[in-house]
Amino acid sequence: MAWTTKIRRFALVAGVTTLLGQVSEARVARVDFGDTNFANSGEIFNTSDTTFGTGSGSMLFDLNFGSGAQRYDYCFNGNGFVSFVVSGGTCGLSGAPTGDYVAPFLSTLTTGGNTLSSFGLVDSVHSGSALDPFVVASATSAYRFIWDATDTAGNRILTELLLLDKGAGNFGLIFEYGSPLFGIDGAPATGQQIVHLGTNVAGPTNGPFPSTTDYTYSVVNGVCATCTGGGTVTVPEPSTLLLVSCGLLMLPFLRRRRNLLNFPAA
Repeated sequence: MAWTTKIRRFALVAGVTTLLGQVSEARVARVDFGDTNFANSGEIFNTSDTTFGTGSGSMLFDLNFGSGAQRYDYCFNGNGFVSFVVSGGTCGLSGAPTGDYVAPFLSTLTTGGNTLSSFGLVDSVHSGSALDPFVVASATSAYRFIWDATDTAGNRILTELLLLDKGAGNFGLIFEYGSPLFGIDGAPATGQQIVHLGTNVAGPTNGPFPSTTDYTYSVVNGVCATCTGGGTVTVPEPSTLLLVSCGLLMLPFLRRRRNLLNFPAA
């Protein structure tokens, strides 16, 4: 695909500094394949740091999961999550997650050619308008992890985790789904959202995940504002995930048999 294609994220970038939990906005949030035009987008991800497929690397800023700010290595797993281990540690590129991890779409996935991770900068202060242009000096370090994949039900999946440095181990997380560039709107009910970082736990939350929702978390001083804390997540085996997904896909048919005209809100 052409790397000159840019999906703009003005509203997202302007709102990142006020991440206080999971919020919903009436706009389209899209997975972002960007170029290096910072003036138009407010972000820049160096293509020389981009890795297609899955892989691991060392974080370039500290993270605090509740035991103090420290440097981690990341593992970009093909099954829709990123795990974090101590520097020099090991982690798998496939299989179920363990330890500290974030999953925008946990599922058994077959990754495609546009699956990538990269490091860059995001201006989360300015809106990018003519009166409030993006400023490189205000940009903060960021990682993006993008899964272009197919799940076991044959659905095309496009999802992104954006990890934003807030300094001193504080950071923000944003999950995004779908892109008109690929003709994909949102993500189906076949995957789960999970945040599992130290004692900060949120989820698992089952899909579907619309592209009109921004899923955002903020971790400050080791505490996630909307995570339950002290909990644990039991991750089902891939075969169990498939059975759950099939069950979720059958719900609309069961509801029709009961003559329900409107689905209840999630």
